[in-house]
Amino acid sequence: MDYDVGQILYCTNEKSFKIIPVQVVEEVVRTTIDGSYKTYMVKFPDKSNTVVDINQVKHKCFKTQDEVRKYLIENTK
Repeated sequence: MDYDVGQILYCTNEKSFKIIPVQVVEEVVRTTIDGSYKTYMVKFPDKSNTVVDINQVKHKCFKTQDEVRKYLIENTK
């Protein structure tokens, strides 16, 4: 999935049903001997402004509020 730097994503914590907004702060393209791939660094809204690779985020992330709303409603059924 492609994101834009500066874009806000909405991640869900399925245990507590909290929605955590994160911001895409960096797009990283890595080229290795096996090929190249793209990943993104996201920043959490905590006191230390934690930045992690989006692949390390254990929550599902959505591009829009509508997408996360639909997911949460379907998940509660």
